[in-house]
Amino acid sequence: MSNKISSLIQTKKIGSPTKKAILMYMADKASDDGTGIWTSKANMANDLEMSDRAVRSNIKEMLLMGVIVEAGQRKCSNGYTVDYSFNLSVVASLESTRSTPEAASPLNDVQVYPCTTFTPTPEPRSPKPSIEPPLEPSLLTKSLDNYNFDEFWKLYPKKHGKKPAQAKYLKAAKKHSHAKIMDGLKNYVKSDNVKKGFVMNATTWLNQERWEDEYSSTVSNQSTNLQLEVLKELGLNYDA
Repeated sequence: MSNKISSLIQTKKIGSPTKKAILMYMADKASDDGTGIWTSKANMANDLEMSDRAVRSNIKEMLLMGVIVEAGQRKCSNGYTVDYSFNLSVVASLESTRSTPEAASPLNDVQVYPCTTFTPTPEPRSPKPSIEPPLEPSLLTKSLDNYNFDEFWKLYPKKHGKKPAQAKYLKAAKKHSHAKIMDGLKNYVKSDNVKKGFVMNATTWLNQERWEDEYSSTVSNQSTNLQLEVLKELGLNYDA
């Protein structure tokens, strides 16, 4: 099918709807240079819901107009059929159906039907278009959470199961602030259990929200006891 010729014929006055329909049908069989119109008149009549006589008489009239010309004959099951070609110079000279020259512009390099848009076919072996979504604010926030996890993981005393720990951290970060989690982790790192080597996995710590716990520290208690002894020696009272 030649979109170029179909578009040209669509914007020209042929003289009757029957002639216009027959020419549009022929354009569907033609190449861009107007040649190669080879079709059975019986099939044309059936497809266009016309009588065979109407098709033949209108083709004869258009031959007299010079719009189409006979280009030869081809054999078929019933003997032969005529091969036609468009006389593009004659078609282009016909009166336009449009009111402005721009709308009636005939043979451009690529001419599609008016008021239509199309997506050009990509070149062979051309790279596929990207379908990645744009970087949205939610993704930027996620990147920030990943950065905060790195800070969490650097401080956490047991480096085991980083990926599941990261998933748990990102889930926790949706409900609790990074600062709150880090404050709890700092207290946990100073706790007696950690100093004795009893460190739970990070996934467990995060899953159980252990940053909410209160942790005891022997060092802290020893420091407080030392302060009390010094105060007693000085004869001073201390309110704990």
